[in-house]
Amino acid sequence: MIDDDRLLDVLRERAYDPARRFDEVEVSREWLDRHHPNLDLYQEFGRYTRSATSVWLPAGSWAAMEHYQDAPRQAPLPPATDVQVTAVEQVLGRPLPKLLRRMYTEIAIGGFGPRMDGFTHLIADQSGPYPPRSVPHVYEDNRREGLPEWVELAPDGCSCYWYVSLTAPYPVYYYDWDAWDWPDGPPPEQGIHHVAPTLAEWLWRWVEGRHLQWDEYGLQRGDDGFPFGPYQRDPLPGEFRYQSPVPDPWAPREPVFLEEPPF
Repeated sequence: MIDDDRLLDVLRERAYDPARRFDEVEVSREWLDRHHPNLDLYQEFGRYTRSATSVWLPAGSWAAMEHYQDAPRQAPLPPATDVQVTAVEQVLGRPLPKLLRRMYTEIAIGGFGPRMDGFTHLIADQSGPYPPRSVPHVYEDNRREGLPEWVELAPDGCSCYWYVSLTAPYPVYYYDWDAWDWPDGPPPEQGIHHVAPTLAEWLWRWVEGRHLQWDEYGLQRGDDGFPFGPYQRDPLPGEFRYQSPVPDPWAPREPVFLEEPPF
């Protein structure tokens, strides 16, 4: 069994280290050109992303470690308060998984995690032109689309996302919007994969740098009857709903956000 205290310790260690807090770490191009003018990025690192001013290198790579060797080890964002968590749980209509609650309250509300964007922020200011993804806003958006009662863990780029169920034992799912083409292609549940039986196991994979999309259940999909079924079509074109075979003790509820939430 995975020890939650130990898991949170190693999560915190990665979150506090700017050379490892994301899977792809931003490094200044000016710094690279000054310190390593002849560096062949592709030959040295294999994969990287670049802009006019920055390069994103694999977490823990020697260049990222050197670039951030003197940077302070501290939380990227403040941790959430119990009041903030309770407000989010009121939107969800049920409690967050205890481990997820502890991650947000004992480490940070966001600013670290998979890929370049990291974990979905527990809360985020939505007033700017490009607000960060936040748990309550994504949750309400998904409810309007007919998605199940899940919480988004992190985006994966190209319309792909990781979610955690709100029903124990809190399995983790990978959802690929591009895996289907409704209504002419396969049904929407074709894009859903059950990737980890518990949130703790999935978080350990990220901490250890393992493949988060790997499905230990053989990439069985919803159209195979596992882990989803039966499939229900919504009468509105382009909308869909799922029923999970995992018993859900929580009754359906109406969306909470009649107006913009206060966070």
